[in-house]
Amino acid sequence: MGFKHLFNESIELNLEAKYLMRNYSSLPAADINGVELTSFREDKLLGFGVGVDFDMSGIMDGLSFSAAWNYFKNTSNDYFYKYTNQVISASFNYGF
Repeated sequence: MGFKHLFNESIELNLEAKYLMRNYSSLPAADINGVELTSFREDKLLGFGVGVDFDMSGIMDGLSFSAAWNYFKNTSNDYFYKYTNQVISASFNYGF
């Protein structure tokens, strides 16, 4: 699910959220010692993020700048796939 808001012709805000369940039918879960469990791996991923885009066509036609932050939390019955992660990104984009 996502949401986009245009502040003006040059600034855009993006918000997103997602929830994903994965059930593996042929991949056993493992415990802290790496021993396979009798159940198959089941993951639940929660993620959300925010980003902003700046149109910089006033400097050069086709130029823009983007920055984003995303957070992910994965819960699993497999010890090695329980994690949280954050991704921060920034980019200059040029369309030609």
